[in-house]
Formats: sequence, structure tokens, C-alpha cells
Amino acid sequence: MSAGLLAACAGDHGDLIFFLGTTGLRFGEATALTVADLDIPSRTLTVSKSVSEVDGKRLITIPKNSKTRTLVLPQATLTRVAHLVEGRDAGDLLFTTSTGAAILHGNFYNRVWRPAVTAAALDPLRIHDLRHTAASLAVASGANVKAVQAMLGHASAAMTLDRYAGLFTDHLEAVADRMDVVLADGDWHESGTESTITPIKRPAL
Repeated sequence: MSAGLLAACAGDHGDLIFFLGTTGLRFGEATALTVADLDIPSRTLTVSKSVSEVDGKRLITIPKNSKTRTLVLPQATLTRVAHLVEGRDAGDLLFTTSTGAAILHGNFYNRVWRPAVTAAALDPLRIHDLRHTAASLAVASGANVKAVQAMLGHASAAMTLDRYAGLFTDHLEAVADRMDVVLADGDWHESGTESTITPIKRPAL
């Protein structure tokens, strides 16, 4: 699924859809972000809160798993959303409606998401499926399971593997090819107590 294609069909809310599809944030996490959470110079994003909706009212809560996490954004994502911080106060919401109001899930789903998904011929895509899109992009870019876990805010790497094991399996051929490059240089051994890979020392003949 192309986050770019779907974003192009979403009009003024294309930035949010592209952001969700490249960062893996939950909808409530993204719509709780403020200008202060995005640090342009360091390309980092701090995720420390989320939004829950009860009877149409927004409640600010802590993220799922009760953990704050910091992401380093791809340059394409940063470029896409950088304009959202210009001339705005630190406490302002990063993503808002066209009138500057907070984004509510139900309104967004009915007025933006469904029309965009239909226009992009991506039925029956869910908003939550954008997390899978982001995970797929990360794995395709070389991310290991721990990196994907940190990006998505999962409680454990085991949870990440339970949900996205297929993504890593799909890239086993590429891993094998890279191993061939390393092995072509000789016999190698990774110490169980060290993070570096060192060559096996052969006895002198």
C-alpha cells in the first residue's frame, strides 16, 4: 500500500496520512502531538501522550504500554510536516482540522479516510493498517525487530514478531545474500560476550 497515493487522495489531511504511514504512530498518538514534540534540527519526534475519545470528547492519556519513545524521522516525513510548526506556539496541536480544531477519530474516518480509501481503490483498508505500512517500510530499509519494536511502541520484541513475523521472513533471502558477502572474506565468529565480529584464528601450520 502506498502511503503517498492515499495521502494524495486525502486533501488537506494528506500530511497526517503520510505521517501515519511512515512513522507507525497510532492515530491517538499522532493527534495528541504538539509542536513542541517535533524537533526539526535533530529530526526527532517525542511520543509521550495519546488521545482517547469518550462520547465525542478528547481525553489526553499516556501512550499504550505507558512508555515515552523517541523516533528519528525519515527526511521525507520531516519535509512533509515541517511547515506545520512554522509560526505556531509550542503547545499547539501539530495536526488539526482545516479550522484549527482538534481532529476527532469518527469525523476523520467518515469525512477523510473513507473517501480517500475509495478514491485510491484501497478498500477495505483501516487507519490502523498504516502501522503495518510503516513497519513494512522499516523492514525493507534494513530495520531489525528491535528497531521496529521501538518505532511502533510495542511492549516487547516478541509482540512485534507475533504481529509482523512475515515481514522479516520475506527478507531472509536478502540477509542470506549479505551473509555471503561477509563469509566470502573467510571464516568468522561472533563472540557471545562482545558485539563485534572477529575472525576465527587458525593454528599455524
